[in-house]
Amino acid sequence: LLALRNNPQIQSAKLQRVVDKFSLEVARNEFLPQYGLSGSATYSKGFKPNYMAAPDISLKTAIGTELSVSAEPDLSNGENHRVAITARQPLLRGFGPTVNLASYRNAKDQEEVNKLVLKDRFQAII
Repeated sequence: LLALRNNPQIQSAKLQRVVDKFSLEVARNEFLPQYGLSGSATYSKGFKPNYMAAPDISLKTAIGTELSVSAEPDLSNGENHRVAITARQPLLRGFGPTVNLASYRNAKDQEEVNKLVLKDRFQAII
């Protein structure tokens, strides 16, 4: 066990596994809700300051539909609230779960390959 623990090839392989797991997480993150928040403040001499905040949420589905909801409330006087709901569906390119989930499925397959490579490295050293 000490020989395996201090082996630089094994340490390198373990670090590579961390990178591989992160790559899978990045591919999975594409289909999770994405949140955003932006804001602004406007100051003009002789006028009341104007504060704006714009939260936004977007989601990409397996069939390629991109849904987003954004709001732009005026925080200074409580008026002029705007909400935008957007749905976008590509019809000619990138349509369907087979095409849209390909990168995630490739990442899952690569994760399995990387597990087998690590197992093979362990067996080759022993």
